[in-house]
Amino acid sequence: KQIFSGEPEENTFRFCFVRNPLTWYESFWRFKVSIGWEPDGDELDKWDWHPNSMLNGLGDDDFNQFVRNVTKKRPGYVTELYGWYTKTGIHFVGKQEDLVDGLIKVLRVLNLNFDEDFVRNFEPQNTSDYAKYPVAWDKALRKDVERLEYAGIVRYGYERMVDEAIAVTAP
Repeated sequence: KQIFSGEPEENTFRFCFVRNPLTWYESFWRFKVSIGWEPDGDELDKWDWHPNSMLNGLGDDDFNQFVRNVTKKRPGYVTELYGWYTKTGIHFVGKQEDLVDGLIKVLRVLNLNFDEDFVRNFEPQNTSDYAKYPVAWDKALRKDVERLEYAGIVRYGYERMVDEAIAVTAP
């Protein structure tokens, strides 16, 4: 079924999803530590490039050390990453934390027929084992990452979540 006519650049509804920059680090680390720190493409090869290729070689089995490695090489990495695909021309930026409702909103905007119950009851995919790969942020490092990712935290509406986390972990 053709949804749009004309030039794709003019008429294509484009959407993407982001997640809290701090939980992005947690999720990426859990994923990579669970499968081994295999490289993601080559940051210097346009044919084998991958958005996370600049993180190759920064992996560590210790979560906090991994984050330190990333922030040393690419301070504010997640905000930069999101900026590559949330630029002008994106019509909807949803949140991973609200993925189901965001996807349903997109499907409705596109006026597509879909089974809402199926979408709502679909088993989560690509989830990490939180018990097997627990994360405990070093408080000073977390504050540093909050500062480095501040633009993304604010731009994508995560300041309340950060404030709540600070209140919970405050001494």
